This record gives sequence, C-alpha cells and structure tokens, in this order.
Amino acid sequence: MDHHYKESLAIKYLSGEASITELEELKALLKSDAAFKKQFVELRDIWNVAHPNEYNSHKAFLRFKDRIKQSEIREKKSTSFQWLKYAAVAALIAISLLVGKMFLPSPQEELKYYTFQTIAGERQKVQLPDGTIVWLSGQTELTYTSAFNDMNRIVNLNGEAFFDVKHNAHKPFEVYSGNHVVKVLGTRFKLEARADASIVTTVLEEGKVQITIPERQLRCVLLPGQKSVYDKRLKELRKRIEPDMEKYTAITRGQLVFKDEPLHVLSERLEDWFGVTITVDSAIQDLRFTGTFENESIEDVLNILSMSNGIKFTRTNEAINITLN
Repeated sequence: MDHHYKESLAIKYLSGEASITELEELKALLKSDAAFKKQFVELRDIWNVAHPNEYNSHKAFLRFKDRIKQSEIREKKSTSFQWLKYAAVAALIAISLLVGKMFLPSPQEELKYYTFQTIAGERQKVQLPDGTIVWLSGQTELTYTSAFNDMNRIVNLNGEAFFDVKHNAHKPFEVYSGNHVVKVLGTRFKLEARADASIVTTVLEEGKVQITIPERQLRCVLLPGQKSVYDKRLKELRKRIEPDMEKYTAITRGQLVFKDEPLHVLSERLEDWFGVTITVDSAIQDLRFTGTFENESIEDVLNILSMSNGIKFTRTNEAINITLN
C-alpha cells in the first residue's frame, strides 16, 4: 500500500475526519503492519498535543516544538519516521492558529469540534481542558467543542468510558449520548452508551449523578454503588444496586474483570478488549465465567477459560470460534 496513503489514513483518524470505511482500513493496517502500528502510536502522542487539553496554550506550544525536534533527531536514524515530521508540522500549524484564542471563543467565532476516537482493541486515557480524566474503551468516540470549560462542560459519547470528573460547583459536567444525559458536578462513573446498542448503562463509584431522558421526561439520581439502565426500545429508565463495582472501574487499572458472566456476554467484552471477532456455539452461550486479566493475550485468556470450563477454541486471523470440547 502507498506510504503516503497510510499517512493520510492516520491523520484523518486523528483529526476525526475518517469515514467508517477508512476506520476499518486503518484497523486492518494496525493489525497487519507492526512497524506502521509503532509509528502510529508515536504520531498519536504528538498529535494529541494539538488538542486543547491544557490551560496554558503557550506552554503547550513550546513543549510541542520540543517534541518536533525530538522526532527530527529520530528521523535521522530511520527514514521510516519521515511521516512523523509531516504530521508534527501539521499539528504545529494547528496549535499556532489556536494559541491565544482556543479557550475564549467569541460569539462571532466558529465553533470548533475536538474528538478522541479509539479502534477495536484499543484503550486510551485522555485529559479534558477542565482537568477531567477519561478512560476510553475500544470503538469509542468522545467529542467536545471549543466552548468547553469556558461556556459549558458538555461532551458527547458514543461507546464506553469511565469518567473522573473535576469538581466545579458552578459548571456541571454533562455527557450526552443520543437522548440520554448524565449530569454531574464532580464524580467518578462508568457510562456504556453505544449508538448501536439498545441499552445505556451508568454506574456510579463516587459522588452523585443525575440521569435524564428529556424527550420521555424520565429522571433518576444515582448514589455511590448504584446503576441506572435505560432501555431505548421500551423507553424505560430503571435504577438498581450494583454489587460489583470492580468490573466497571477495572479499565482505570488496565484490567479486564468479569464475574459470573455468561459466555455470550463475555465474548462481546473480549471482542471489544482485543479487537477480534468471536463466534460462540449456541450450546455453550450460557456457561458462566469469572476472572481478572491484565497483560494476557486473547490466546492466554481463552486457554485459561478452556482449562476450567470444558470449551475449546480455534482461531483464523482475527476470527475466533468457541465450541464445546
């Protein structure tokens, strides 16, 4: 594949302009080309500086120039990093245009949109301009505008993320996922809100959150250890006690945790975590599993599950089939 085309795909992804087809193409490249994946990770680290995630944009600008010099030094050692220089220059231009005005948009300024995206099997920890920390699961998109932290603290989420929200009594933090809204002042919670899923789940670890479905005039308030479940098809919002917080906070520790979960649910979580496709035989879909994994590969996880539950698996590239042993 043409080297410049790979660069183009990477930059489109990082700038939030990639189409679904281009995202799938990039996903395939990252799986098949180890050298490209290494370059992409370095590029992503550089590119993220171009997002307005720091209060002092002048310091961000100076730090970014230093990063460019470092990338140029590496480039002399390996011509394969030529594209990092181009990406760094592009991001430098973006920062130059934003310095001094990105945090104070006037009414006449055009609203700018900033997006963090992850692909299947990827997890990313990001910091928003207000100091809020967000852990993104695979295939997740988090978007906010140039008005964030100045006029509001509103983000849009499509996917799964754990939020550690910086407290601000005068400016609530709001997460929109379709018609589902989570509103907080400062707290820690997990939100699972994929556009193609019928259920939206919010689990609260600390603080207090308010869940609203404006179009249905539904509302509930969560306290620590509680969970809300919104059924998009039935238009129902329910609240319950969540006895297993560890599973929902695991992403902040880089862990995959499941307790007494049926295989058909577990397989979906493994797909998201490792970026693979899993097919489960109907005869074993309700088998239940418990485990905690951190640095294991998908093969390691499946081998451990196989030894204790009488199942077996076969793998062809990124497709995995699980059957009864």
